[in-house]
Amino acid sequence: MSLPREELLRELTPVVLSVLVRRGADFATAEDALQEALIKALAAWADQPPDNPKAWMITTAWRAYIDLARSDSARRAREERFDPEPTPLEEVDDTLQMYVVPLRGPRGVAMSPHANSLRLHKFAQANLCTCCALIRRSRPPRRSRSPCEP
Repeated sequence: MSLPREELLRELTPVVLSVLVRRGADFATAEDALQEALIKALAAWADQPPDNPKAWMITTAWRAYIDLARSDSARRAREERFDPEPTPLEEVDDTLQMYVVPLRGPRGVAMSPHANSLRLHKFAQANLCTCCALIRRSRPPRRSRSPCEP
């Protein structure tokens, strides 16, 4: 008795799938809905198939598709509500540039770490060096003597 039921479901599967796709369901979701309908059919048709098995399968698969579409839509709405997409910033965040600012400004003028409103050790930490090295670097360069000068 189970063999004709399985044959009937095998015959109805491509028909129901094509009806769902023609109604506007995307193919992957239509396949998922059809799988749900097949599971329900195997459980409900244990004794005897309905009078119109094609209509029963189409109706059940379409309702399963609607349920899948609604749950997917609700899931996306929850995700957007609790975890919105980050919006691109119109202004550039220059926090990192503030920490990695060169110690020599334009024209070789020494820049003080205090000019950036940072404490010396924080500025040295941001530049990955010690405070002593930072102080040495912030001084103007020594003028080297050429061998020709007295």
